[in-house]
Amino acid sequence: MRALRLTALLGLIILLLLLLLAGAAVIFRTQLALQAFEQWRQAQGVEGELGGVEIGLERLVLTDLRLEDARVERLELHFSPRHLLRGELREARITGLHLTLDLTGERPLLGELQSLLGEGGEEDGAAEDDWRSPLPQHPPPLPRVELQDSHLALRTPAGPLAVDLAGSLEPSGEAEAGERHALALQFALSGPDGLTGKGTLNSDLVALRPQRLDLTTALDWPARGSTAQLSLQGHDLTAGQPLSFALGLEGEAAALAAFLPADAPRPEAGRLDLGASGELTLPAIPYLDALPPADWTLWLASREVAGDFDVTAEGLQLPGWGEVERLEGQLRAARQGSASELALARPLELTLTGIDPTLLENMPPLLAERLAGGGSLRLEAGEAGPLLRLAGDAPLRSALHLALSLPDGSRAEAALSASLPWPLQGLDGGQVELTAFSLSGPATPYAERLQADGTGRLEAEGEVLSLALDLDATAQGLAVEPVAAEDLTLSLPLEARYDMRAEDLTVSLSRIASLRADRLVPPALAELEQVSLSLEQAEGWFQLGENLQGTLLLSGQAEPLTLRPTAEGVGDLELQALDFRFETALSADGLQDARATLESGGLYLASHQMTLADLRLALPLDENEPLLILERGRLYSDAVPALFPPLDLTARLERNFSFVARAGGLDGDLSLSIDGRHDVESGRGQAQLALGPVTFAPGGLQPAALGPYTAEITDAAGRLRAGSRLTWSSAGFDGDLRLRIEDLNLTYGTTRLQGIDSDFRLVGLQPPRTGEAQRLRVARIDTGISPVTNLEAILAVAPSTGGIPDLSVQYAQADFAGGQMRLVEASAETSAQTYRGRVELESLDLESLLALIGLDELSGEGRVSGAVPLTLANGTFSIDQGQIEGEGGGIIAFTSPDARSALAAGGEAVSLMFDALENFHYDELEIGLHKPPVGNTEVRLHLLGANPDVLDGHPFDLNITLETDAAPLLEALAESQRIQRGVMDELWRLVR
Repeated sequence: MRALRLTALLGLIILLLLLLLAGAAVIFRTQLALQAFEQWRQAQGVEGELGGVEIGLERLVLTDLRLEDARVERLELHFSPRHLLRGELREARITGLHLTLDLTGERPLLGELQSLLGEGGEEDGAAEDDWRSPLPQHPPPLPRVELQDSHLALRTPAGPLAVDLAGSLEPSGEAEAGERHALALQFALSGPDGLTGKGTLNSDLVALRPQRLDLTTALDWPARGSTAQLSLQGHDLTAGQPLSFALGLEGEAAALAAFLPADAPRPEAGRLDLGASGELTLPAIPYLDALPPADWTLWLASREVAGDFDVTAEGLQLPGWGEVERLEGQLRAARQGSASELALARPLELTLTGIDPTLLENMPPLLAERLAGGGSLRLEAGEAGPLLRLAGDAPLRSALHLALSLPDGSRAEAALSASLPWPLQGLDGGQVELTAFSLSGPATPYAERLQADGTGRLEAEGEVLSLALDLDATAQGLAVEPVAAEDLTLSLPLEARYDMRAEDLTVSLSRIASLRADRLVPPALAELEQVSLSLEQAEGWFQLGENLQGTLLLSGQAEPLTLRPTAEGVGDLELQALDFRFETALSADGLQDARATLESGGLYLASHQMTLADLRLALPLDENEPLLILERGRLYSDAVPALFPPLDLTARLERNFSFVARAGGLDGDLSLSIDGRHDVESGRGQAQLALGPVTFAPGGLQPAALGPYTAEITDAAGRLRAGSRLTWSSAGFDGDLRLRIEDLNLTYGTTRLQGIDSDFRLVGLQPPRTGEAQRLRVARIDTGISPVTNLEAILAVAPSTGGIPDLSVQYAQADFAGGQMRLVEASAETSAQTYRGRVELESLDLESLLALIGLDELSGEGRVSGAVPLTLANGTFSIDQGQIEGEGGGIIAFTSPDARSALAAGGEAVSLMFDALENFHYDELEIGLHKPPVGNTEVRLHLLGANPDVLDGHPFDLNITLETDAAPLLEALAESQRIQRGVMDELWRLVR
């Protein structure tokens, strides 16, 4: 086609010259002909010269003719005088034509000679006012033209190309549109680096426009290892008629790029093997009478084409695109009704070893990073239709199955159908239906591998893409610090919107989704076999520019869980169904300010019989934030009876496993703080507990509100506080306790205690035990008998084989019965649950002492001192030979009608003794006490004195033995032991 156009242009130029020179030859002969040529040249404004002229009656010969860069060695014109006057020639023989043609588009085709063609024809459909057709609209009649030994110098984008021509243009009659000619050319090509070629061109022309075409050519470029073949046959090139074509290109891609459309990628290296055969239905040849298309690819795509296209490429380097290792496939074009279709005759396979960074600039950074190393792409025919379907200006439709594999092991597969706007100048109005897709590959730094499957729909409106997606995804080897999981499975119905101009992506749920984690390892917890969640809300915003940023919100519910903390001594935590919320910001460095919040109706600590209800737990996933934050919770004791009142609890666990907790209850009257740390590597930890001052008052807070261990305490007033240091390790749990009692008054059972003051310390809790002496002060103890005042005691707590530790009084001193009482030489045998002590009495009031022993008929006056060894064993009480002596004189009165009656048989002497004892003034008094573990108390009295009313005060030396159940003393001791036992029972329950 290019050769035909050049021949036509040349013929027009020659014809003008022939007419001028023929007239001069006939009339003015040689000299005048040369003069006429010079005048014509100057009038046309072109450079040129004419070497010689031979003029005959029917022949004109011009030699060495030059116009600008065009030269003709010999031009022989044949005519008849009769027709010459009408400007008609019979024949033109051209030998040695040398013509330069510019095919680069930088200059007119004929250079300065282009102006000789005049204005040309009409610009049918011309887009630019200065464009003119290279052929005249109504060319003058042309003679037979014979071309020999001619040469064209072509300037092409790939370099200079020389064409040797020989052939003829034969008039063949008249047609309605103009004169007919038959064109027959043979040509040979030569170019840089040994490029050679040859071919033939045969065509029927009307007004120099081809009506039939038969072109064959072959090129050989040994230096570039390239060959090319082209065949075009069209029996009728009128509109709607087919043009058969066959094209084969094989060789170095850089060399063959000269035969590609100007806007096609220009490879710098590699090999190409292109083949095409079929039929192309054309309109009138566009570039002869209309502005050439700006995009030949789009122009060709709008034509009716039927045929096969084969492509194979290896090692291509495409600047601005990338490096193609391998490209292979076959396309098949066909016409179906009013539409053109392009299908895959066999899969198209493309392997890229690299992608040019400029192509990745507008992609999300994470995607661009994956694609930078290239990959393998395979396209196969889709079930929903052909690869491409074009129907006029209707949307382009496509269906295909693609598979993309990347060097890092990532793989994507999708079956899709698309409807895109045509011409394809943007995505506005485009739709893509993902019938099925699958993604898999590494997901570092978040997981070892990601697998995702689903369906979706993509729509474009302006610069905005909208996506509806049903996704099932699994992340294997999840590792989002500090959480890990073997598998994380997600079922996600998602809606997304992406603004390409702003690189802004938003996502949300279209309905409830689900999330399941297998073998999940949360911070500070043992591995969880499975965790199942339902997602009710998922909203995300992502800025996918050069610096990735965004936010993500997830919320939903989780099924009940059993949590196993790694810290020793905590035990299992049974978590009821909970609501969760996950919020985070994202950047190229990963998650930022990530935070998970859990809300549940209850967390049950089975091993401790406690429930944390109405809890709100936050898990910040930021290394600069705490590991866990308990924002609220209410702690209950599930023991029966409850060990403590409900407490409102808050806590924080830092990433180094230090922690703080605060608890409050009883409407603010009770406060507790805990500060500690656990060393994960050693498994050791410690904590400091502090019970804030607790104030008891009549009508206000009472000890019974604290728990069952204080249930029998009433009418309390005063303050107490406590502190404890707890330690734990793999060996177990221990700690200490400090209890400070300040001016405490209370009633325990039937005993009233006032002015209790103590700073009591346990050096160990497992089991409870004291170290050095612990002092207790009590201002007054009322047991229903003579009160005990100003008590100061030394206490000890020691382990026992029975589990419950023993609380013993090692020493005590108090004011009692008008004198003083001391407990000395006290000891506790925990294995036998035996307590022994020696009670020393100093200057006690005799009347009070006799009331304590429980002998109603015996009373007295005076003061006594002595010692009573006591033993408490297994709930029994015994006295081993207690001895009490009077301090000076006093009075003993024994009035017992029952005893007098029982001993009446003793005669006058016994009666006289009873008379004396009714008002016996003693000078010496000894009281012996003995009580076996089982039985009554034996009281032995030794009296030396007289009754002034009997025998005129005659002295008596009496020894009397009495028995009593010692009820007041036993009740007081039993109450004391019950208090002691009750305190240790409840303390033991708390420690456990």
